[in-house]
Amino acid sequence: MTHQPEKKGFDLFNKISRTEYSGVDSGIIPHLRDVNLLHLGSALLQIGIGSFALTLSYLQLIQSGWAAVVMTVLGSASIISGFAMVYISLKNQRPSVDKLVQETIQRVIRDHN
Repeated sequence: MTHQPEKKGFDLFNKISRTEYSGVDSGIIPHLRDVNLLHLGSALLQIGIGSFALTLSYLQLIQSGWAAVVMTVLGSASIISGFAMVYISLKNQRPSVDKLVQETIQRVIRDHN
């Protein structure tokens, strides 16, 4: 038989039942569960495109001098705004008061038994 994960709780706000695995309770994975992947993905894509533009400019694959300067400025701005977007999307993932209260009640009940 295969091991089935133990289901705990029901998320009233998202109306979905979340499956929590007992071996994944620590580390970075629970913190990344609530990150908006669209924001994170677009920020990483923005960083990648900016890096590509800078690479083209620095390798002198763009022949025109003014176009290389424009690409360098736009690529640098893209990288900076991408890192800012990653920072903002990961920083806003602090647990809410309701979630902290719910986790505290679950710990008290679990440790009491």
